[in-house]
Amino acid sequence: MPTHLHESTCRFECSAEQLVLFGYRNWSYGYRHHSETHIQESWALHTKHLDNISQAKEVLDALILFVNALSECASCPLRSKPTDQHSVTREEGLILGLISAIQNGNDHVAETCLNQLTCASRCWELSHAAERYAITLRALNQKLQPIPMSLIEQLLLSHQNVSIH
Repeated sequence: MPTHLHESTCRFECSAEQLVLFGYRNWSYGYRHHSETHIQESWALHTKHLDNISQAKEVLDALILFVNALSECASCPLRSKPTDQHSVTREEGLILGLISAIQNGNDHVAETCLNQLTCASRCWELSHAAERYAITLRALNQKLQPIPMSLIEQLLLSHQNVSIH
């Protein structure tokens, strides 16, 4: 996948990336706006990419806890793109970076993303929910590609839409 940060679109070809980005978008939008359609889209995405309903439920449950923690702990409004867009907002890039960093053992990237998403007093809450989500995904062979710190730094400096992978 391309690693150019300033491309206008990004193709998320790996199922793990699709689960994180599009699962997050659909669930969080559905939850905030009471949209049954978006909640069903999130469920359909999970059942499509995971082997069975039990695994889809397990990942979706971990995602729901993560989204709830984000909603309570976020230090700023969490912007997201429409579900059909392939570029990401700053916050979506940080979410992808956080989950990827946890799965790939990159503590520096994980800490940077956490500190940008929440205040210091709430980092442990968000970290716990993110770890559960990341580990659940990885246990089911849904591992995101590593996102280097240089891309996270560019994301933080840029006000444009970015392409993470």
